[in-house]
Amino acid sequence: MASPISVVHVLASLRLGGTESRVVDYLKTADRTGFRHSLCCVTRGGDLEEKVRRLDIPLFIARRRFRADVSVIGQLARFMKEQRADIVHTRNFTANLWGRLAAKMAGVGTVISGEHGTGWETAGFSRVLNRLLDRDTQIIAANSEAARHVAVKWLGATPEQTRVIYSGIDCSAEPATPEIRKKARSAIGVNSVTPLISAVGRLIPAKGFQYLIRAMPTVWESAPDATLLIAGDGPYGDALSSMIPSDAGKRIILLGSRSDIHDLLAAADVFVMPTLKDAIPGALIEAALSGLPCVATEVDGVPEVLDQGRTGVIVRADQVLRDLDGTPLPRFVVNPATGSFADLRAPSPDALAHAIIGLLAAPERREQLGTAARAFAADRFDLSRCARKLEDLYLESAGAAAHA
Repeated sequence: MASPISVVHVLASLRLGGTESRVVDYLKTADRTGFRHSLCCVTRGGDLEEKVRRLDIPLFIARRRFRADVSVIGQLARFMKEQRADIVHTRNFTANLWGRLAAKMAGVGTVISGEHGTGWETAGFSRVLNRLLDRDTQIIAANSEAARHVAVKWLGATPEQTRVIYSGIDCSAEPATPEIRKKARSAIGVNSVTPLISAVGRLIPAKGFQYLIRAMPTVWESAPDATLLIAGDGPYGDALSSMIPSDAGKRIILLGSRSDIHDLLAAADVFVMPTLKDAIPGALIEAALSGLPCVATEVDGVPEVLDQGRTGVIVRADQVLRDLDGTPLPRFVVNPATGSFADLRAPSPDALAHAIIGLLAAPERREQLGTAARAFAADRFDLSRCARKLEDLYLESAGAAAHA
Protein backbone atom coordinates (compact mmCIF):
# COMPACT_ATOMS: atom_id res chain seq x y z
CA MET A 1 0.00 0.00 0.00
CA ALA A 2 1.40 3.42 -1.02
CA SER A 3 2.31 5.86 1.73
CA PRO A 4 0.07 8.94 2.07
CA ILE A 5 1.26 12.00 0.17
CA SER A 6 2.70 14.53 2.63
CA VAL A 7 1.37 18.05 1.96
CA VAL A 8 2.77 20.99 3.93
CA HIS A 9 0.55 24.07 3.76
CA VAL A 10 2.21 27.46 4.32
CA LEU A 11 0.33 30.58 5.44
CA ALA A 12 1.56 33.96 6.62
CA SER A 13 -0.44 33.59 9.85
CA LEU A 14 -3.66 32.21 11.27
CA ARG A 15 -5.44 35.53 11.59
CA LEU A 16 -9.16 35.55 10.93
CA GLY A 17 -9.00 36.26 7.19
CA GLY A 18 -10.61 34.88 4.07
CA THR A 19 -7.65 32.82 2.80
CA GLU A 20 -6.82 31.52 6.26
CA SER A 21 -10.42 30.54 7.01
CA ARG A 22 -10.76 28.70 3.70
CA VAL A 23 -7.57 26.69 4.34
CA VAL A 24 -8.78 25.67 7.80
CA ASP A 25 -12.17 24.73 6.32
CA TYR A 26 -10.39 22.57 3.73
CA LEU A 27 -8.30 20.83 6.39
CA LYS A 28 -11.49 19.92 8.25
CA THR A 29 -12.78 17.96 5.26
CA ALA A 30 -9.45 16.85 3.77
CA ASP A 31 -8.80 13.24 2.81
CA ARG A 32 -6.70 11.78 5.67
CA THR A 33 -6.25 8.40 3.98
CA GLY A 34 -4.38 9.34 0.83
CA PHE A 35 -2.79 12.49 2.26
CA ARG A 36 -0.93 13.56 5.38
CA HIS A 37 -1.42 17.27 6.00
CA SER A 38 0.58 19.71 8.11
CA LEU A 39 0.61 23.49 8.39
CA CYS A 40 3.21 26.14 9.11
CA CYS A 41 2.98 29.92 9.53
CA VAL A 42 5.64 32.45 8.59
CA THR A 43 4.90 35.31 10.99
CA ARG A 44 2.56 34.29 13.82
CA GLY A 45 -0.46 32.26 14.85
CA GLY A 46 -3.78 33.98 15.39
CA ASP A 47 -7.48 33.54 16.03
CA LEU A 48 -7.69 30.32 14.00
CA GLU A 49 -4.81 28.60 15.79
CA GLU A 50 -7.00 26.72 18.27
CA LYS A 51 -9.21 25.40 15.45
CA VAL A 52 -6.13 24.00 13.71
CA ARG A 53 -4.85 22.35 16.88
CA ARG A 54 -8.22 20.62 17.32
CA LEU A 55 -7.73 19.04 13.88
CA ASP A 56 -4.76 17.10 15.28
CA ILE A 57 -2.38 17.92 12.45
CA PRO A 58 1.26 19.05 12.89
CA LEU A 59 1.44 22.85 13.26
CA PHE A 60 4.62 24.94 13.27
CA ILE A 61 4.77 28.71 13.80
CA ALA A 62 8.09 30.28 12.83
CA ARG A 63 9.80 32.84 15.03
CA ARG A 64 10.28 35.81 12.72
CA ARG A 65 12.06 38.49 14.78
CA PHE A 66 11.91 41.20 12.11
CA ARG A 67 10.55 41.56 8.60
CA ALA A 68 13.66 40.38 6.70
CA ASP A 69 14.62 37.67 9.21
CA VAL A 70 16.11 35.07 6.84
CA SER A 71 16.35 32.52 9.66
CA VAL A 72 12.68 31.85 8.90
CA ILE A 73 13.74 30.02 5.74
CA GLY A 74 15.75 27.50 7.71
CA GLN A 75 13.03 27.10 10.33
CA LEU A 76 10.41 26.30 7.71
CA ALA A 77 12.78 24.03 5.76
CA ARG A 78 13.48 21.95 8.89
CA PHE A 79 9.74 21.51 9.46
CA MET A 80 9.26 20.46 5.83
CA LYS A 81 12.03 17.89 6.16
CA GLU A 82 10.53 16.58 9.42
CA GLN A 83 7.22 16.12 7.62
CA ARG A 84 8.97 14.49 4.64
CA ALA A 85 7.06 16.87 2.41
CA ASP A 86 6.14 15.65 -1.05
CA ILE A 87 4.24 18.85 -1.82
CA VAL A 88 4.47 22.36 -0.37
CA HIS A 89 1.39 24.51 -0.99
CA THR A 90 1.86 28.21 -0.19
CA ARG A 91 -0.77 30.93 -0.41
CA ASN A 92 -0.39 34.70 -0.99
CA PHE A 93 2.75 36.78 -1.11
CA THR A 94 4.35 36.42 2.34
CA ALA A 95 3.82 32.66 2.43
CA ASN A 96 4.68 32.33 -1.26
CA LEU A 97 8.01 34.10 -0.75
CA TRP A 98 9.30 32.44 2.43
CA GLY A 99 7.60 29.10 1.83
CA ARG A 100 9.03 28.64 -1.66
CA LEU A 101 12.55 29.56 -0.55
CA ALA A 102 12.24 27.04 2.30
CA ALA A 103 10.90 24.34 -0.03
CA LYS A 104 13.91 24.84 -2.31
CA MET A 105 16.27 24.53 0.68
CA ALA A 106 14.44 21.40 1.84
CA GLY A 107 14.58 19.82 -1.61
CA VAL A 108 10.81 19.42 -1.94
CA GLY A 109 9.84 17.95 -5.30
CA THR A 110 6.58 19.81 -5.92
CA VAL A 111 5.73 23.40 -5.03
CA ILE A 112 2.25 24.87 -5.56
CA SER A 113 1.95 28.63 -5.17
CA GLY A 114 -1.52 29.99 -4.44
CA GLU A 115 -2.45 33.34 -6.00
CA HIS A 116 -5.56 34.62 -4.24
CA GLY A 117 -5.62 38.25 -5.29
CA THR A 118 -5.51 40.75 -8.13
CA GLY A 119 -3.66 43.57 -6.35
CA TRP A 120 -0.15 43.01 -7.69
CA GLU A 121 -0.13 46.15 -9.80
CA THR A 122 0.98 48.34 -6.85
CA ALA A 123 3.85 46.07 -5.76
CA GLY A 124 6.77 46.45 -8.15
CA PHE A 125 9.62 44.84 -6.15
CA SER A 126 7.33 42.08 -4.88
CA ARG A 127 6.31 41.39 -8.47
CA VAL A 128 9.97 40.91 -9.48
CA LEU A 129 10.57 38.50 -6.60
CA ASN A 130 7.46 36.57 -7.51
CA ARG A 131 8.53 36.26 -11.15
CA LEU A 132 11.89 34.82 -10.08
CA LEU A 133 10.31 32.29 -7.72
CA ASP A 134 7.75 31.24 -10.31
CA ARG A 135 10.57 29.71 -12.36
CA ASP A 136 10.98 26.94 -9.75
CA THR A 137 7.26 26.56 -9.05
CA GLN A 138 5.49 23.66 -10.67
CA ILE A 139 1.91 24.96 -10.35
CA ILE A 140 0.30 28.37 -9.78
CA ALA A 141 -3.10 27.72 -8.23
CA ALA A 142 -5.33 30.77 -8.65
CA ASN A 143 -8.58 31.08 -6.70
CA SER A 144 -10.43 32.66 -9.64
CA GLU A 145 -10.14 33.21 -13.38
CA ALA A 146 -9.45 36.88 -12.60
CA ALA A 147 -6.48 35.95 -10.40
CA ARG A 148 -5.24 33.54 -13.09
CA HIS A 149 -5.31 36.33 -15.69
CA VAL A 150 -3.17 38.49 -13.39
CA ALA A 151 -0.74 35.62 -12.73
CA VAL A 152 -0.22 35.08 -16.46
CA LYS A 153 -0.41 38.61 -17.87
CA TRP A 154 1.20 40.57 -15.03
CA LEU A 155 3.36 38.11 -13.08
CA GLY A 156 4.68 36.16 -16.04
CA ALA A 157 3.38 32.69 -15.18
CA THR A 158 2.77 30.42 -18.17
CA PRO A 159 -0.78 29.33 -19.04
CA GLU A 160 0.33 25.69 -18.69
CA GLN A 161 1.61 26.42 -15.20
CA THR A 162 -1.67 27.85 -13.90
CA ARG A 163 -4.84 26.21 -12.63
CA VAL A 164 -8.05 27.66 -11.18
CA ILE A 165 -9.05 25.97 -7.92
CA TYR A 166 -11.89 27.73 -6.13
CA SER A 167 -11.75 27.88 -2.36
CA GLY A 168 -14.67 25.85 -1.06
CA ILE A 169 -17.33 27.00 1.38
CA ASP A 170 -19.58 24.89 3.58
CA CYS A 171 -22.91 24.86 1.71
CA SER A 172 -24.82 22.70 4.19
CA ALA A 173 -26.72 25.54 5.89
CA GLU A 174 -30.30 25.84 4.69
CA PRO A 175 -31.57 29.17 3.30
CA ALA A 176 -33.50 31.29 5.72
CA THR A 177 -37.10 30.31 6.43
CA PRO A 178 -39.71 32.97 7.34
CA GLU A 179 -39.27 31.94 10.99
CA ILE A 180 -35.49 32.36 10.87
CA ARG A 181 -35.89 35.67 9.06
CA LYS A 182 -38.33 36.94 11.71
CA LYS A 183 -36.04 35.89 14.55
CA ALA A 184 -32.98 37.45 12.88
CA ARG A 185 -34.77 40.75 12.35
CA SER A 186 -35.94 40.79 15.92
CA ALA A 187 -32.38 40.23 17.14
CA ILE A 188 -31.10 43.33 15.29
CA GLY A 189 -34.14 45.48 16.08
CA VAL A 190 -35.74 45.65 12.62
CA ASN A 191 -39.45 44.99 12.11
CA SER A 192 -40.82 42.48 9.63
CA VAL A 193 -41.81 44.99 6.91
CA THR A 194 -38.78 47.30 6.73
CA PRO A 195 -36.91 46.90 3.42
CA LEU A 196 -33.48 45.75 4.60
CA ILE A 197 -30.26 45.98 2.59
CA SER A 198 -27.10 44.31 3.88
CA ALA A 199 -23.44 44.64 2.99
CA VAL A 200 -20.42 42.92 4.50
CA GLY A 201 -16.70 43.59 4.16
CA ARG A 202 -13.60 45.29 5.45
CA LEU A 203 -14.05 49.06 5.69
CA ILE A 204 -11.51 50.24 3.13
CA PRO A 205 -12.06 52.49 0.10
CA ALA A 206 -11.65 49.64 -2.42
CA LYS A 207 -14.75 47.88 -1.07
CA GLY A 208 -16.85 50.74 -2.45
CA PHE A 209 -19.20 51.24 0.51
CA GLN A 210 -18.97 55.02 -0.02
CA TYR A 211 -20.90 54.62 -3.28
CA LEU A 212 -23.55 52.50 -1.58
CA ILE A 213 -24.05 55.14 1.13
CA ARG A 214 -24.36 57.81 -1.56
CA ALA A 215 -26.97 55.68 -3.32
CA MET A 216 -29.32 55.57 -0.35
CA PRO A 217 -31.01 59.00 -0.77
CA THR A 218 -32.17 57.86 -4.23
CA VAL A 219 -33.38 54.55 -2.76
CA TRP A 220 -35.37 56.47 -0.13
CA GLU A 221 -37.28 58.32 -2.84
CA SER A 222 -38.96 55.00 -3.67
CA ALA A 223 -38.61 53.16 -0.33
CA PRO A 224 -38.47 55.76 2.46
CA ASP A 225 -38.01 53.21 5.23
CA ALA A 226 -35.26 51.20 3.52
CA THR A 227 -32.43 50.49 5.96
CA LEU A 228 -28.80 49.74 5.13
CA LEU A 229 -26.68 47.63 7.47
CA ILE A 230 -22.92 47.43 6.81
CA ALA A 231 -21.01 44.83 8.82
CA GLY A 232 -17.24 45.00 9.10
CA ASP A 233 -14.46 47.12 10.50
CA GLY A 234 -11.38 48.83 9.12
CA PRO A 235 -9.52 52.11 8.79
CA TYR A 236 -12.17 53.73 6.57
CA GLY A 237 -14.93 53.50 9.17
CA ASP A 238 -14.76 57.11 10.38
CA ALA A 239 -14.75 58.43 6.82
CA LEU A 240 -17.82 56.35 5.97
CA SER A 241 -19.60 57.58 9.11
CA SER A 242 -19.02 61.17 8.00
CA MET A 243 -20.71 60.42 4.64
CA ILE A 244 -24.00 59.30 6.20
CA PRO A 245 -26.64 61.98 5.48
CA SER A 246 -27.74 63.95 8.54
CA ASP A 247 -31.39 62.97 7.95
CA ALA A 248 -30.64 59.24 7.70
CA GLY A 249 -31.52 58.56 11.33
CA LYS A 250 -31.19 54.83 11.89
CA ARG A 251 -31.60 54.01 8.20
CA ILE A 252 -27.83 53.57 7.71
CA ILE A 253 -25.98 51.68 10.42
CA LEU A 254 -22.31 50.72 10.52
CA LEU A 255 -22.41 47.63 12.68
CA GLY A 256 -18.69 47.04 13.11
CA SER A 257 -17.26 43.53 13.23
CA ARG A 258 -19.94 40.88 13.75
CA SER A 259 -19.90 37.16 14.45
CA ASP A 260 -23.55 36.71 13.41
CA ILE A 261 -23.19 37.34 9.67
CA HIS A 262 -25.44 34.38 8.86
CA ASP A 263 -28.27 36.02 10.85
CA LEU A 264 -27.71 39.38 9.17
CA LEU A 265 -27.98 37.75 5.77
CA ALA A 266 -31.10 35.84 6.85
CA ALA A 267 -32.73 39.12 7.90
CA ALA A 268 -32.03 41.01 4.68
CA ASP A 269 -34.06 41.50 1.50
CA VAL A 270 -31.11 42.41 -0.73
CA PHE A 271 -27.33 42.06 -0.45
CA VAL A 272 -25.06 44.63 -2.15
CA MET A 273 -21.35 44.40 -2.91
CA PRO A 274 -20.15 47.64 -4.58
CA THR A 275 -16.50 46.52 -4.61
CA LEU A 276 -13.97 48.15 -6.92
CA LYS A 277 -11.59 45.18 -6.94
CA ASP A 278 -11.87 41.61 -5.65
CA ALA A 279 -10.36 38.40 -7.01
CA ILE A 280 -13.25 36.32 -5.67
CA PRO A 281 -15.57 37.98 -3.13
CA GLY A 282 -16.19 35.57 -0.26
CA ALA A 283 -18.95 37.68 1.29
CA LEU A 284 -20.83 37.64 -2.02
CA ILE A 285 -20.58 33.85 -2.19
CA GLU A 286 -21.94 33.54 1.36
CA ALA A 287 -24.81 35.89 0.54
CA ALA A 288 -25.67 33.87 -2.56
CA LEU A 289 -25.56 30.63 -0.54
CA SER A 290 -28.00 32.16 1.93
CA GLY A 291 -30.50 32.56 -0.92
CA LEU A 292 -30.29 36.35 -1.05
CA PRO A 293 -30.72 38.29 -4.29
CA CYS A 294 -27.46 40.17 -4.82
CA VAL A 295 -26.34 43.38 -6.50
CA ALA A 296 -22.62 43.66 -7.28
CA THR A 297 -20.20 45.52 -9.51
CA GLU A 298 -18.81 44.00 -12.72
CA VAL A 299 -15.16 43.72 -11.68
CA ASP A 300 -12.53 40.99 -11.33
CA GLY A 301 -14.08 37.73 -10.07
CA VAL A 302 -17.61 38.99 -9.38
CA PRO A 303 -19.08 37.46 -12.60
CA GLU A 304 -17.66 34.10 -11.46
CA VAL A 305 -20.09 34.28 -8.53
CA LEU A 306 -23.12 35.92 -10.18
CA ASP A 307 -24.59 35.33 -13.61
CA GLN A 308 -26.13 38.61 -14.73
CA GLY A 309 -29.90 38.54 -14.81
CA ARG A 310 -30.12 34.87 -13.84
CA THR A 311 -28.58 34.68 -10.38
CA GLY A 312 -28.12 38.36 -9.55
CA VAL A 313 -27.87 41.93 -10.79
CA ILE A 314 -24.45 43.13 -11.95
CA VAL A 315 -23.89 46.87 -12.13
CA ARG A 316 -21.25 48.23 -14.49
CA ALA A 317 -18.45 50.20 -12.89
CA ASP A 318 -18.21 53.02 -15.41
CA GLN A 319 -16.80 56.01 -13.52
CA VAL A 320 -13.03 56.19 -14.12
CA LEU A 321 -11.21 57.01 -10.89
CA ARG A 322 -8.24 59.35 -10.60
CA ASP A 323 -8.10 59.29 -6.80
CA LEU A 324 -9.48 56.93 -4.19
CA ASP A 325 -10.14 59.18 -1.19
CA GLY A 326 -6.44 59.74 -0.57
CA THR A 327 -5.35 56.10 -0.70
CA PRO A 328 -3.01 54.60 -3.33
CA LEU A 329 -4.93 53.94 -6.53
CA PRO A 330 -4.57 50.46 -8.04
CA ARG A 331 -3.53 50.68 -11.66
CA PHE A 332 -6.05 48.30 -13.16
CA VAL A 333 -8.98 46.00 -12.73
CA VAL A 334 -9.49 42.75 -14.62
CA ASN A 335 -12.14 42.81 -17.32
CA PRO A 336 -13.94 39.55 -16.48
CA ALA A 337 -15.22 39.02 -20.00
CA THR A 338 -11.90 39.26 -21.83
CA GLY A 339 -9.21 38.90 -19.16
CA SER A 340 -7.75 42.24 -20.28
CA PHE A 341 -6.88 45.05 -17.88
CA ALA A 342 -8.85 48.29 -17.60
CA ASP A 343 -8.58 51.47 -15.56
CA LEU A 344 -10.01 51.19 -12.08
CA ARG A 345 -13.63 52.31 -12.16
CA ALA A 346 -16.37 52.92 -9.62
CA PRO A 347 -20.08 52.20 -9.82
CA SER A 348 -22.49 55.09 -10.15
CA PRO A 349 -24.52 55.58 -6.95
CA ASP A 350 -27.58 56.05 -9.17
CA ALA A 351 -26.97 52.73 -10.90
CA LEU A 352 -26.66 50.98 -7.54
CA ALA A 353 -29.82 52.71 -6.31
CA HIS A 354 -31.89 51.71 -9.34
CA ALA A 355 -30.74 48.08 -9.07
CA ILE A 356 -31.72 48.03 -5.38
CA ILE A 357 -35.06 49.74 -6.00
CA GLY A 358 -35.91 47.28 -8.76
CA LEU A 359 -35.37 44.32 -6.44
CA LEU A 360 -37.16 45.84 -3.44
CA ALA A 361 -40.22 46.42 -5.66
CA ALA A 362 -40.30 42.84 -7.00
CA PRO A 363 -40.59 40.14 -4.27
CA GLU A 364 -41.09 37.32 -6.78
CA ARG A 365 -37.98 38.31 -8.73
CA ARG A 366 -36.00 38.48 -5.48
CA GLU A 367 -37.07 34.94 -4.67
CA GLN A 368 -36.22 33.67 -8.16
CA LEU A 369 -32.77 35.29 -8.15
CA GLY A 370 -32.03 34.12 -4.60
CA THR A 371 -32.95 30.52 -5.39
CA ALA A 372 -30.87 30.53 -8.57
CA ALA A 373 -27.93 32.25 -6.83
CA ARG A 374 -27.83 29.58 -4.13
CA ALA A 375 -27.89 26.73 -6.65
CA PHE A 376 -25.17 28.35 -8.79
CA ALA A 377 -22.88 29.09 -5.82
CA ALA A 378 -23.39 25.66 -4.25
CA ASP A 379 -22.47 23.97 -7.51
CA ARG A 380 -19.30 26.01 -8.01
CA PHE A 381 -18.05 26.56 -4.44
CA ASP A 382 -19.20 23.48 -2.49
CA LEU A 383 -16.47 22.68 0.05
CA SER A 384 -16.37 18.93 -0.56
CA ARG A 385 -16.31 19.30 -4.35
CA CYS A 386 -13.56 21.95 -4.24
CA ALA A 387 -11.56 19.82 -1.80
CA ARG A 388 -11.66 16.84 -4.16
CA LYS A 389 -10.51 19.04 -7.07
CA LEU A 390 -7.59 20.27 -4.99
CA GLU A 391 -6.66 16.71 -4.05
CA ASP A 392 -6.84 15.68 -7.71
CA LEU A 393 -4.28 18.43 -8.34
CA TYR A 394 -2.08 17.06 -5.54
CA LEU A 395 -2.26 13.57 -7.06
CA GLU A 396 -1.46 14.91 -10.52
CA SER A 397 1.51 16.96 -9.33
CA ALA A 398 2.90 14.19 -7.10
CA GLY A 399 2.69 11.76 -10.02
CA ALA A 400 4.46 14.21 -12.31
CA ALA A 401 7.22 14.69 -9.73
CA ALA A 402 7.68 10.92 -9.37
CA HIS A 403 8.28 10.59 -13.11
CA ALA A 404 10.42 13.71 -13.47
